[in-house]
Amino acid sequence: MRSIQKLCLAWLFIFISMLVYSSLAEAEMMAPEPLNGAFVFVDTFEPVMTIDVKRVYGFTEAGRAEVSALKSEGYSCQLLPRQTYRCRKHLEMKEVTSEIGDRVFSKIEDHTWVDFLDVKGGVEELVNNDSYKAWRVSRGVSTPLGFYRSYEITWTPNVSKVILRDEKGDLPTLYFNMGDLNALNIQTSVSKTLGRDNFQIHIVRAMYERGCYVGGSLRSSSDCGDRDIRR
Repeated sequence: MRSIQKLCLAWLFIFISMLVYSSLAEAEMMAPEPLNGAFVFVDTFEPVMTIDVKRVYGFTEAGRAEVSALKSEGYSCQLLPRQTYRCRKHLEMKEVTSEIGDRVFSKIEDHTWVDFLDVKGGVEELVNNDSYKAWRVSRGVSTPLGFYRSYEITWTPNVSKVILRDEKGDLPTLYFNMGDLNALNIQTSVSKTLGRDNFQIHIVRAMYERGCYVGGSLRSSSDCGDRDIRR
């Protein structure tokens, strides 16, 4: 009996050791490579979704009937004070109109490029769990807004981000979604009023691609030709 118990304990120890090793190996694989080179906004917007928001007054029979009708159409309705409902529904956004594109551009026009410097600097792990991981990269980043001494890379099952955060707080914090090593995007939103009790929120991505320096100015990869695009 004791020999069987010892054997079971030995197998249990091996199994736990394999789990720990697997977890450490996975964490090691998740450690990101620092970004190198410039990324430039390429005057392209990608639609994500539109959120339609309606306000309905539920203290009348007509209002309650409208709430029921909206729910049957797929809206989720939240009861607010004074028997007012806020009903929301995600709609497909097929294109980014010029009006929406202009408004999104006005939100990013002071940071249409970022340049990750290829210098020595370590990668420090900040958070490591199953649903969220974060690292600080001690390498500088140049932008039209100014110079950031470091940046963060975060990971969730849905998206990875690059976050530029100024240590002194003088510069705004910038958030970029990572597409792959050759593309970044900024996801933002603008709203449009359709009526007194109806507005829409348009969620859009502004696309950035790798760039190169041509005559002292940054150009997108399509204009680089045979010039080196730093990685």
